[in-house]
Amino acid sequence: MPNESEKNQEKCLTQAEVSQLLQERIAQERRRYEGLLSQQKAAREQAEAALRERENTLRERDEQLRAQQIRSHAQAELNRRGLPQSLLGALQCGSEEALTQSLAAVEGAFRESLERGVRDRLRGGAPSAPIGAQLPDKKQRLSYQQAASLYQKQRLAGRDNE
Repeated sequence: MPNESEKNQEKCLTQAEVSQLLQERIAQERRRYEGLLSQQKAAREQAEAALRERENTLRERDEQLRAQQIRSHAQAELNRRGLPQSLLGALQCGSEEALTQSLAAVEGAFRESLERGVRDRLRGGAPSAPIGAQLPDKKQRLSYQQAASLYQKQRLAGRDNE
């Protein structure tokens, strides 16, 4: 049976062996911590990506709500100023400032066009048509009696052909 001194000798390690074991243990722990750190880093990056996506979604929703509010304000302004709703498409609804400027320009152009049409109508002539819209061959307008007579002739001619 081994004596006490032999047991102590078996348990004793040299400095190099202790150093070797410590280095292995340190390397093992380092790998374990690096794995944990990489997992934490991946989780943090994933959380940051989800946060950025949520922020973008909220920003887009906020922009849509602002655009709807500006568009609603534009409709109310058109109503208040007595302008047709069809002018809404001509307005710039990107911001309040752009809306105000485009509304003033569109209203001025609309009022000017309306005034010109009223003046032409009051002058007794037909309203002036834009350039290019005038037809070279104008048809003669028939009176009610002439139109009724022509209708009767065409109707009788249609019966004869049957």
